[in-house]
Amino acid sequence: MMSFDAAPAVPNKVPRPAKREKPPVAPKDESIEVDLGEINADIAKQAQPALENQATRLEGNKDIPEVVSLTRKKKEGESGANEDQGVALQAEGVMFVADGLGGTPGGDKASRIAANMVTNGYMDGRIAGAQGQEKTTWENIRNVMGAASEQTLDQGSVEKAMTDLLTGMSAEVASKIRGDVALQEEALQMAQDSKDGKAALDAVAAGAMTSAQAMEKIKTKARSLLETVGTTGSLLKRWRGADGKDRVTMAQVGDSRIYRLRGGKVEQMSQDDSIERLFTGAGISSEAFDKNEPIDLAGLEGKLKGLTSEQSNTQPYDARSVRQMLALVNALKSSGIKNITPKMLGGRNMMFSNLGASDGQAARVGFGFEPAMRTEELQPEDTFVGVSDGVCDNLSPDVIQRIAGDCSKDGKMDTRTFTRKLVDAAKIVGDTSANADKAAAAETIRQGFKSLGLELSQVDANHLTTLAKPDDTTAVVMKF
Repeated sequence: MMSFDAAPAVPNKVPRPAKREKPPVAPKDESIEVDLGEINADIAKQAQPALENQATRLEGNKDIPEVVSLTRKKKEGESGANEDQGVALQAEGVMFVADGLGGTPGGDKASRIAANMVTNGYMDGRIAGAQGQEKTTWENIRNVMGAASEQTLDQGSVEKAMTDLLTGMSAEVASKIRGDVALQEEALQMAQDSKDGKAALDAVAAGAMTSAQAMEKIKTKARSLLETVGTTGSLLKRWRGADGKDRVTMAQVGDSRIYRLRGGKVEQMSQDDSIERLFTGAGISSEAFDKNEPIDLAGLEGKLKGLTSEQSNTQPYDARSVRQMLALVNALKSSGIKNITPKMLGGRNMMFSNLGASDGQAARVGFGFEPAMRTEELQPEDTFVGVSDGVCDNLSPDVIQRIAGDCSKDGKMDTRTFTRKLVDAAKIVGDTSANADKAAAAETIRQGFKSLGLELSQVDANHLTTLAKPDDTTAVVMKF
């Protein structure tokens, strides 16, 4: 068995890890058409009874939201783990979506580790095994996240508990992923198969490098791969203030999303931790971003510093983006860089923050781990939708809004039908990504939507072909 501490001659092929057993699958409850997907036993134990009691919500208990969770693999029937996790805890008014990062070993494990930490059982275990400040922190998290959704709390305590929980998730993901011997072997295999790994082996064959030197390069690449393993995290908690008003607080890391459906309109409530969001949120035009135009760092720094506090709290400027962008600019300038383009930073979809890589974030981008936080008052019939990027990348907000409208009657939404149509529509679009004939792909999308009872214009179908990408798709819907 290979490990990072071993340095034998480079073998012709690094042995692949033995096949790992899949985690327990939460049972389906066909009576309410819920599929929790590949969620471990602790989550199933807490989430499933709440879903089985969904009918009680329909009898008039306004303090208990309707919840539905559905996840589908990128390719049904194919081998490979689902990297998405969706959790809905009805009594607590908690919703969580995690999407393990693709292209790295263990993305599926990272999302399961994070999802498990939302459960009361995990929190109770951490409290029992902790001492001192760690014990106090987890007790505070448990008191907030495990509280019934109608329990009176204060915003400061809720936001601190959610920040501490996401911070704890990041540390736990990093610890368990990097200490996993099977994933170390998988990372070594990926490193050897990479461009750099093949170049190192070719150098050995040509006599330009020793086997020990090549192995060290491959091991360094493998460590780098494991250090980038992580998952997104979109977390929502419903609570009641001392004034009797119900609220939801949302915390975000990565590029999964939370949308709110209110009065027939869809609004994105979360904030993507992507390079695109960082640029546009700091007031840089989307046109400049699309054209990949050079940006003068000194000029950008002056512009950001010149923003007043009033401006930084209104669109298109937001205080978090401005603060993070300034830190990034300073980090780049200290490295001697005077001009940048968005592509130099990895492109529009490159994430700068995730659960699992927070310990090295400041060194990478100049600012530390900071979940985005937002608190909103609830209104009757508010519906919140947590989705992985398999949904939000394949479906534009206006299409999500139209699906919601199709699943509503007299102002009341059928949450089960909406969830299923949302996930299925995203998968229909994603499945066309390999079709080079865009006209045929658009027609496939139109017919697929029609099978769901949804009418789509040719223009809209053509637009969706430009978004199409194959991915796992997950939606968690919570209706108040």
